[in-house]
Amino acid sequence: MSDDPRLDPRYDARLSELISDTADSVEPGEGLTAIRSRTHQETTMSSSRNWLYAVGGAVAGTAAVIIAIAVVSQLNDDDPTPAASSSPSASESAGQPSESTAPTDAATDTPTSSAPTGTPVEGAVPVYYAGDSGRGTVLFREFQPGIGGDPVAQAAYAAVAGPPLDPDYRTLWPGGTEATASYDGDVITVDLAGGALHDRPKGMSKRDAQLAVQQVVYSVQGAAGERAGVQLLLDGQRTDQVLGQPASEPLTNADPTTTLSMMNVTLPEEGMVVSGDTLDAEGVASAFEATFQWEVRLGDQVVARDFGMTEACCELSPWTVSVDLADLAPGTYTFVATNDDPSGGEGFAPDSDSKTFVIE
Repeated sequence: MSDDPRLDPRYDARLSELISDTADSVEPGEGLTAIRSRTHQETTMSSSRNWLYAVGGAVAGTAAVIIAIAVVSQLNDDDPTPAASSSPSASESAGQPSESTAPTDAATDTPTSSAPTGTPVEGAVPVYYAGDSGRGTVLFREFQPGIGGDPVAQAAYAAVAGPPLDPDYRTLWPGGTEATASYDGDVITVDLAGGALHDRPKGMSKRDAQLAVQQVVYSVQGAAGERAGVQLLLDGQRTDQVLGQPASEPLTNADPTTTLSMMNVTLPEEGMVVSGDTLDAEGVASAFEATFQWEVRLGDQVVARDFGMTEACCELSPWTVSVDLADLAPGTYTFVATNDDPSGGEGFAPDSDSKTFVIE
């Protein structure tokens, strides 16, 4: 059971609804109405979003989405639901194989997204992708624009097929993998197809196989707004394993400390265009003494730097910093947020995340 309500997937769901009032100077404009009206006007420099058109009945067009990380009201946790877990352990994060699994946390409040799913939404959908950290490969959360379909199905498809908006992220699933998903209010069912997915592919490490499964688990739980068990199917049939990982029973989300990045920037979005003198950057982090460092870079040159504070110490919690852009010329910049290193360089490099943005 986790004491941090922000690890609950309803936090993902609430975040996807609070897409407003981020900053007058940030474009796309404020509010969901403005976001929806900007179809075909996205200003990111990300890769193609072809997956959006492949989810059942997806409509053409996407909307640029700004996610405002907001403080969600305290959510009560219940006892975890017994379920199998395909979970990367702390030792595997350090490159040492282990068979151990981590507990999961389940919450009791009614999610703000549809549950069971099936009701189309146009808000942002949380999707988890792999990225690199000093501890090895971990998962980062990214918000993909909703397209008016079932958010659980969208999240499942995006997790396995991509592409992520941030070029630093990637999916660990074999090329050609597709997924459909549904949530009945009890179990989230994900049907995988598109290749030989029963066994772990040659060249894929056990750690990557576990994280690939967790990409799906975290994504569909976040979209559903529940820490529900996730039942994986292969081509519509029950299976004993997926990518060599146990899958006969519904899976739980793995321990966040060994699975997720401890620093995640969610605003600015990758390639976002900013006008005006201020950038309000936001994200989540688990930082030593609740302190992290941030920089704005122009190429290899650091043009601004300061520190920020998370809302809570030593657990994943939101942070917000306001960056003064008044002295910066128009151009392409990179915002980088990095956790402090309590080891003084003796341990793993601290977790970091970055986003490119454009000043008009």
